[in-house]
Amino acid sequence: MPVNLKFLGGLGDIGRNCMAIEDEGEILIIDAGLYFPELRAFGIDIAFPDFSVLQEVADRVVGIVLTHGHEDHIGALGELSKLIKAPIFGSRVTLAIASKRLVEGGATNEVREVGDYETRDIGKFRVTFYPVAHSVPDSCALSIETSEGVIYHSGDFKLDPTPLDARTTDLKPLRDLGAEDRVALLLLDATNAEEPGWTESELAVRPAIHDVFEASAGRRIICTCFASHIHRVSQLIQEARSAGRKVAPAGRSMIRIFEIIEQLGLMTFRTGEVIDIRDVDKHEPGEIAVLCTGGQGEPRAALALMARGEHRQITLTPNDVVLMSSGAIPGNESDVGHLIDQLVRSGAEVVHDGMLKVHVSGHAKRDELREVIRQARPKAVLPIHGEYRHMVAVRTLAEKEVPNASVLVVEDGSEVSLSGGRLEVVGQFPAPYIYRSNAQGPVVTNRVISERKTLQSGGVLFFFLVLQDNGGITVTTDQVGWLNAALFGEHLDELTGELLKLATAARDRGVDSDDLENHLEAKMRRWTRRITQNSPHVVVIVEAANGD
Repeated sequence: MPVNLKFLGGLGDIGRNCMAIEDEGEILIIDAGLYFPELRAFGIDIAFPDFSVLQEVADRVVGIVLTHGHEDHIGALGELSKLIKAPIFGSRVTLAIASKRLVEGGATNEVREVGDYETRDIGKFRVTFYPVAHSVPDSCALSIETSEGVIYHSGDFKLDPTPLDARTTDLKPLRDLGAEDRVALLLLDATNAEEPGWTESELAVRPAIHDVFEASAGRRIICTCFASHIHRVSQLIQEARSAGRKVAPAGRSMIRIFEIIEQLGLMTFRTGEVIDIRDVDKHEPGEIAVLCTGGQGEPRAALALMARGEHRQITLTPNDVVLMSSGAIPGNESDVGHLIDQLVRSGAEVVHDGMLKVHVSGHAKRDELREVIRQARPKAVLPIHGEYRHMVAVRTLAEKEVPNASVLVVEDGSEVSLSGGRLEVVGQFPAPYIYRSNAQGPVVTNRVISERKTLQSGGVLFFFLVLQDNGGITVTTDQVGWLNAALFGEHLDELTGELLKLATAARDRGVDSDDLENHLEAKMRRWTRRITQNSPHVVVIVEAANGD
């Protein structure tokens, strides 16, 4: 019987990573991440995978395995735990970061911590966790033994010879598996596959960060990076310490990471070194370094609030230096550019990775991927974690390095069969984005998003109809936020007349008042577009006259 893989997210975009591997009737889930869609203007901050495809097989899931603690891999874990009650496996740091998501989801799943090189039998699957270097500690690659051989999941990684925690990506186990011809399938991180060479070490950012701190004596420094990028957070704290500055975390996720760093002993804070953001003004600017979230332009994050002058504690001035120690996630470039523009308008000096080497990626580039493929000698290769062009770049690389391998590029919603070292698409299933305004908020449907887009471009056009006892119909109108109020007035009589005709005809046909509103809204949307070339959201409210 072949091994089947279903991809719920992470293939074709950067985020909401989640896959299900089925072998002999049992299912193993790898990761459960969220995605940051380009819909912030419409009140949408995150998107989850659609887990409904797992509804009918939930009782056959034997485990959920987490590769590392980034939000695009663990951010939807609370939502998944509402459906899947299987135990969750992950490293110490990964589970510490994921614990918040589990609490949010009210999870009752058993949580099992694993260490480097540890092997766990999870149902029929034998899973070994291997250390890899990434931007968050305790990241793992997975060797998953199945009836078709070993599926090797690279996780997010790079071949950093000098990581901050000295925990390098160990390729020896993969090399041994390759020498024994045991790698049936290599699932490979495609994020940086288009970029030649090797990704630089995390330590490469230290000189530029040091230069910024040194050049900013007497000025307040506000640093931003991904909160879960613990290695970067640690470097920024170390640099602030060397400069004699106190550190103030800003933003809930950054404050939470500081707590995790201290709880797990990843770094020891000196007495008085970390202060509350509310106490920043008690110190001279040159004594402070603020570490905050929001480098991707998230509108409700701390840095965006500062840029708009809406942060409660921090008001930016020309005496501030903003150090953006993060790169834009693909698709976020325009949001990040707009944020930088806002920061500069505030008078602050902004330093970003386009000016100095204050950021390096946590993902392997092309030559590193080539090395992994050569060590693995896989029978099949399937790129994961990337936009479509990134995955195609991995396919091109794999076809050159292992010409006889079965190489396949698929996207979310694909079901793939692995049999005898060959890959084949055997099915498709819906894999829509499940949108939310925040991790705990209600689902925002595509219809609601469509309505919000309409409201943004065309406003709302209200028609109020009163059905008189004598058979007459009266109409009043109003409009909110329409692009051109004069245009509204110009066509008001025509629109009102048309609505009266439609309402009278519908009433004569016996359409009851409950259905009349929907009927008239659909008709008036078409009519409004036809005569005004605008598309406002149309609302028709029908009421019977009060006989009193």
